[in-house]
Amino acid sequence: MYTIVADSSHRLQPSQQQLDEALEQSSSYWHRMSDAAECAHGEGIRPYAANPHHMLQKVPRMRGNPRETHVAYNMMCFTASTRWVVEESTACSGLRMDKSHTTLFHMGTKTPVPLTLDGDGFRHWIGTKNEKQSGPNYLAILVLGWCYILSARLVEMQHGREGAAMQYTHQQAHLTSYNSDPDAGLIAIDIGSVNEDTLSWWRAILSSSPGWKAVVKECKEGTFHAPWSVQNIDSQRFGVKWGQNKTIPTQSSSSSFSRPLSSGTAYATLARFALFHNLGSQFLVAFASALTIPTHNHYGSTVHLPKPRAMAAQCPATQHRSSWLTPPDWAALHYNLDYYITLSCSAETVISSLCGMFWEPGVPCNLASAWLHPILTEFPAQPHVSGTPGRFAELLAIIAGLRRPSISALWLGAVVSGLTQIILRKATTGCPPLDPAAFPWTGATQSFMDITSRVRSPYDGAVGQQQREPYLWQSDIMRLLSLLPPKEEDGVSYTDNPPPPLRTPWEPCGKMKIEDGDSSYSPRVACHLRCARHWLSYRGLDWEVHGGLVIHDRGRSQRDPVPEEEEGINSSLPGWGKEPFLRRPLSQKASEEASLEAFRWFVVNGGRGIPSELIYKSEWLEPLRGDKDCDDKSGEEIDHEGDADPDP
Repeated sequence: MYTIVADSSHRLQPSQQQLDEALEQSSSYWHRMSDAAECAHGEGIRPYAANPHHMLQKVPRMRGNPRETHVAYNMMCFTASTRWVVEESTACSGLRMDKSHTTLFHMGTKTPVPLTLDGDGFRHWIGTKNEKQSGPNYLAILVLGWCYILSARLVEMQHGREGAAMQYTHQQAHLTSYNSDPDAGLIAIDIGSVNEDTLSWWRAILSSSPGWKAVVKECKEGTFHAPWSVQNIDSQRFGVKWGQNKTIPTQSSSSSFSRPLSSGTAYATLARFALFHNLGSQFLVAFASALTIPTHNHYGSTVHLPKPRAMAAQCPATQHRSSWLTPPDWAALHYNLDYYITLSCSAETVISSLCGMFWEPGVPCNLASAWLHPILTEFPAQPHVSGTPGRFAELLAIIAGLRRPSISALWLGAVVSGLTQIILRKATTGCPPLDPAAFPWTGATQSFMDITSRVRSPYDGAVGQQQREPYLWQSDIMRLLSLLPPKEEDGVSYTDNPPPPLRTPWEPCGKMKIEDGDSSYSPRVACHLRCARHWLSYRGLDWEVHGGLVIHDRGRSQRDPVPEEEEGINSSLPGWGKEPFLRRPLSQKASEEASLEAFRWFVVNGGRGIPSELIYKSEWLEPLRGDKDCDDKSGEEIDHEGDADPDP
């Protein structure tokens, strides 16, 4: 879509004709994607789409006992540093050779995350293509089990320091026998014939009040629990059906006298339950859903899980009860648990990856609204979508599996936990969350800054290849400036600080002729015209742990191939020939926000004031003239027009 406005370098706001052309392109694309999603919704998703394993690309392994923690509000956090270097094959003498970025991890919370059983997402689990038998939808039960397992593993990493321990409370789920009807208002869950330690675990995790505690640290600021700690605030309660041939203990017997299960034993218990009920892909998706719980905590939202139902899911046609053999994909979850914990504890990485599903290479900042409009405004208004609660979110998750296969399961899990509204609220803006580590960790692109390594030709070959004119795309200029030092060897200083992080994924529009440009960054860029594209390479994460030790972690050493993204299967997407989306008025808010942020970055990084190019005269960029950050960088060159407050 960037070609639509490629020749409009002096005008930021697209013309009506350009908007119409952009809307036609985006509508056609999203229409085909929605058709493919609806087809999969009826037939089942591909098996790979439900497997969280693909999201582990270069994710580092979580380390216990961080050297220093910080308390903010009700959460305890710690930081680590990601390391980046300019790729040696593209380096030259004028570049900064290394870079670091601080990453925040959520380690504890004072209060459990509220949870209800009224979620609309996948109330009827659609299953994978090879799952055709009707069975129970126990996604919520599995999520509760995975929350315990993740919490227990994080506690185990602390090795008992600073009060870290797993505990059962006196709260227990109600017991019921096989021969009696469950009490009114109870959802009876059959856990089969298990020993009393396992029974105590089930009664703890299914309790309406917190039946277990995962204390990760006790300090002067209070007691902090694992970030997957949840509390069922729903009026619906669970009951536990236990052992046909066993004597039912009295309701007063307390699980608090039992020793809490380890993460490994709890995993085996949950896997056996999933095999007992033949839950298939629900086991994997529920795990991905549990990974989103700290993100709910970060945003202060309530988890909304689908109510368990006896016959509301597509399950495998083959029963596994006789063999009890755990499928390899399930075992891999437990084997890689420490890596998943790293990802889950970084709420910024999770939300950035999920929002990144909507970003598309080649869509410039001033056409962001035109790109997002069909899928986020027109598609959900279709009668067959709006008429079914949760259907829009479910279809988005399937589309994510086509566009970003590595995080397909994470999107499915986010829909199960009710995170969709937060994702949409962030994604519809021009500046959704951006975390630099998200792309190397998960393999899911989220910004035009992530695709530099795919292009190796010199900068001056990007535009005007026939005339070899020194035109550069503004996106290439921004990528290059992000790598250049704030002060040159001759002492010329362009800014007091390193380039600030970019807050929008949408690339700046248009191109610039370096020879004639009078922007402050023109001379800096001109000396790299013959260079191969410069780009940053992720080199790992530095953990600082107890005792002052720094661990350099390059991430998982074994990375399985990720299924191809949508462009690889584009020609095979079905087209049902349905009517186009119902038209809705187009809001330019996302384009305006993205454009303002992109060009503000140029002004702040240039350090010489607002450039004189006509594109900076656009009314979309009017806030720049009252922006204190730009004012501080430009001295008397800014034409002050009032005392407008800067954008946050």
